[in-house]
Amino acid sequence: MIKAKVKGSGDGGVNGFVHFDPLRNNQRAGLLLVNGLIYIGWASHCDIGLYHGWVMSYDARTLKQNAVWNSTPNAGLGGVWQAGGAPAADDDGNVYFATGNGGFDANTGGSDFGIASSRPACR
Repeated sequence: MIKAKVKGSGDGGVNGFVHFDPLRNNQRAGLLLVNGLIYIGWASHCDIGLYHGWVMSYDARTLKQNAVWNSTPNAGLGGVWQAGGAPAADDDGNVYFATGNGGFDANTGGSDFGIASSRPACR
């Protein structure tokens, strides 16, 4: 089972942590393999329920979790949609992807990287 948590007070948070919820999160983006790491991104099932955008990386050989990132630790939504495409990486191994919906305060020093959207994810 995939598990993850980050510090935060966002939607569904408990005792100062937001936990990855496999019931609410849907792996929508393709997989990225770069520098021996597999990157996996999640959004939701049609914007239903409390969810967050997540990106996690795993060692391609051992499948040990290497890193966890949550797009909205102090808000909600912020799914990593990618239209089914994988995140991108540059020659230095930096990983790039898009989020949709959710709280955004990164421009003022906050930790939420969702992007407000008026278009529904599913029709």
